[in-house]
Amino acid sequence: MRESRSIGLIIAALGLLAFFVLIPVGIVTPSNIESLALAPDFWPSIIASVFVMTGVILLIAPARYAQPSSEGQACSITRIARLFLLLGVLFGVYVATPYLGLVVPAMLMVSGLSWLAGERRWKFLIVLSFVSPVALAMFFTYAAKVPIPLGVFEFIYG
Repeated sequence: MRESRSIGLIIAALGLLAFFVLIPVGIVTPSNIESLALAPDFWPSIIASVFVMTGVILLIAPARYAQPSSEGQACSITRIARLFLLLGVLFGVYVATPYLGLVVPAMLMVSGLSWLAGERRWKFLIVLSFVSPVALAMFFTYAAKVPIPLGVFEFIYG
């Protein structure tokens, strides 16, 4: 239970840091936005809010939901390391997006994180890593009419 509370505190703190510091400092939002969903800070704010809510849930969850660990402190360090690995991967996607577009880094992220989660079927990983980012890019481009950086897939805008 103590482990989930520690991780919950870290996740909530990261979400609050993103919501109150990183997003206002790092994202320029024009004052004349027609729709809230089109604002550049909309989705980062949603993600930061989900981080905060997840952290709070882990902080206040009853002990019956905590999974007992026979490995003790080593398990906690492993989980915190995985959390920071995930944040590093997300930061890498953020840094690569202006150069490669959003689709290629998302493909690499989906395949890498799926592999780390235990998926070992290479055909499935390749299909999942290609189809999901391309489908999302096409949804945002054609259905939602929200332009996203596509990099080598700029021909999708056609």
